[in-house]
Amino acid sequence: MAARIAGRRVLHRCRVAFSALLVALLLSLSSALASAGHAASPGSGDLMAQVPPIDEHDLKASDIRLSNNACGVAAATMVLDYYLPQNDPAIHAAISLDAVAKTSDTGPGYVRVQPSGTNTDQLKAGLEQAGPALDGVALTAALKTTDRDHWFDDIKAEVDAKLPVIVFLANGGLINANKFRYGHFIVVSGYTADNSIIYHETYDGAIHDGVAHPMLSNSDFANAWGATLQTAQGWNPPWNFLEVLPPNTPSPLKSNGGGTPAPPAPTATSSPTSTANPAELCRERPEFANAAPAPTIKGPDLGFLPPFPSVPFPPNSLGYFVSSRTDFTYFPIIQTDLYRICSPNISDGGVRDFYAVQMPRAGWIQSATFPYGGDPNRDCGDPYCWNDGGDKYSTRFVSLETVTDLGPVTVYELRLSANGEHAQGQ
Repeated sequence: MAARIAGRRVLHRCRVAFSALLVALLLSLSSALASAGHAASPGSGDLMAQVPPIDEHDLKASDIRLSNNACGVAAATMVLDYYLPQNDPAIHAAISLDAVAKTSDTGPGYVRVQPSGTNTDQLKAGLEQAGPALDGVALTAALKTTDRDHWFDDIKAEVDAKLPVIVFLANGGLINANKFRYGHFIVVSGYTADNSIIYHETYDGAIHDGVAHPMLSNSDFANAWGATLQTAQGWNPPWNFLEVLPPNTPSPLKSNGGGTPAPPAPTATSSPTSTANPAELCRERPEFANAAPAPTIKGPDLGFLPPFPSVPFPPNSLGYFVSSRTDFTYFPIIQTDLYRICSPNISDGGVRDFYAVQMPRAGWIQSATFPYGGDPNRDCGDPYCWNDGGDKYSTRFVSLETVTDLGPVTVYELRLSANGEHAQGQ
């Protein structure tokens, strides 16, 4: 009996010791988790997580140069949407890009967009007019500038105050795989625990939140924002941004750091820029000295660009006819014209991206085949072939080829083919 009692006492002491150890472990784990949570704050998250992304190219405009340079309008639309009162938590009411855009001096809309883009004065004025007019709130906007020592503190102060920031990049191509080289507006809407930047890209509507698309590291964002770019109008400046405030909201920026008022509005357009007149950059290359504006090129016989009026070109492109051939090997017969094109202030990636976006917008369908050598079943070989959706006896084709970046200009070839009635000039 005594042995059993002693055994129970030992067992009791073990249980007590184990319980004490378990409590200590739990307390230690809880403390460690709390310390870790304190040391690694999750950041701000994305202020605009509920705001629909906007792609500037979705602007419906008769002049393709407007939708190619509508990043300022896209940025304004997303910020206006962020402040738009929501009446139904299950349905997000949104503002239309086309309602915000003002595509002519006398037409409707608020944020002016021109073939040269939108400057900061136009963006500021348009934002302030559009808020109350589109059933939103009356916003005030101010152009500010910061510097390499203060930029993250300024962004953090704005985001912590729940204020998205419209950032102007002197060369937006630096965060878009160098697809273009010109000024560009984006919306910064958050940061993370490691100070990476969350932003909404206006060039393609991508949300860079680390989920849908990668964010930019703190250093990469600083390098892109701190860059300058010389343009025909002067220098696109670094470190400029638009602070947008709703009613009765003071600026969160410190007066003794960054976030100071910017100098008189710079030429901060989203249009292609260079040190020379863009229309003359291609003419400086001997092979394009006598070239015609791209939409008017015509071959000596059946020049295919006039029958293909919906083929788009980047602004200020020049081109000339190279050769033509007719293939009778297959039925129906195939006629092919080859043209050389020069487009200024756009990279090779920018040209590919331009046609990948603009050809479908112009009604062309991506094609897996192209009638090389007259064979209607030949593989295209890349994503840069299109057709007009005709039947096998009457179809037009376009192929983008040999794209070469030559610095201020990119040179490439368009191969235009047609079969059946089109090839016979009907």
